[in-house]
Amino acid sequence: MDISVEIGKWLLGALQYIFQEKILTLYNEIMQFLSAFIVTEYSLDSFPFIHQLTNYMAAVVNALLILIILWYAAKKMFVYAGFEADNPLMFFSKLIFYAVLANSGFYLTKYIIWVFSSVIHAAASFSPTLDLNNLKGIFLSFTPAETTTLFSAHGIFLLITMIYVIKLCFTFSVRFILITLVLTPLSPLAIISNMSQAMSGIFKGWLKLLMTLMTSQLVQMLLIIGIVSIRAYSGPDLPRLQVDFYTLCVFWLMSRIDIYVKDIIAGIGVYQNLSSGLDGIRNSISSVQQDRSIIIKK
Repeated sequence: MDISVEIGKWLLGALQYIFQEKILTLYNEIMQFLSAFIVTEYSLDSFPFIHQLTNYMAAVVNALLILIILWYAAKKMFVYAGFEADNPLMFFSKLIFYAVLANSGFYLTKYIIWVFSSVIHAAASFSPTLDLNNLKGIFLSFTPAETTTLFSAHGIFLLITMIYVIKLCFTFSVRFILITLVLTPLSPLAIISNMSQAMSGIFKGWLKLLMTLMTSQLVQMLLIIGIVSIRAYSGPDLPRLQVDFYTLCVFWLMSRIDIYVKDIIAGIGVYQNLSSGLDGIRNSISSVQQDRSIIIKK
């Protein structure tokens, strides 16, 4: 009997050691990971190659604009053959407008991100204890500062919360990569596609996807601000277990938001917009080839 008790105590001690030294350390690292993948207007500046990639795409767009001008001039020369060409003033006004926007794609994307960040900062201003310039500190505030027992209500709540936090790691990183490495560099091409009604779906899909991803982050950050404020002002009137329950609910809601993002993207027609834009590109290429054959014959 004494041996069984000793073995049980040893197992409990081993589990407590693993929980305190390994699991809680991992929990701490995961929270730091999440804080690093919050998209802000400074995220784009943190990686200079993102700006370079966007500039390369802008250079490709500028080359396309030159081809569009040459093609417009060729069609203008062969108006007698039945080609329709826009009014020169309207054509070049539209061209210059979209050329300026496309070459400012990096800053336009950064401005959209800044708008969402401003809303978050405005909400955080109501809580003096919050410093959004220290996102790492905000997320680390969820890690227990004192020794936590595994087989306790607080420890169990912490383990369940950690499950949802791990799920958020994937969605946070995917959103960060999509915005910084995909949507931002492609912004010049997306903007210039709006010049053509047939290809405008690409721009609409790009904008809807960016807005949806930023909106999901906005809602999640508002939840974080709310629960951090509750935890900061919790005292004797608010039991610790109640705070742990609120924290668990917040991270559960955050994980549910990311689950619905894909459905939201599909529901607002992002896939349909991108598909119609690609169809427009194919139709435009086919039309150019037909016009080219006619011009050659003339």
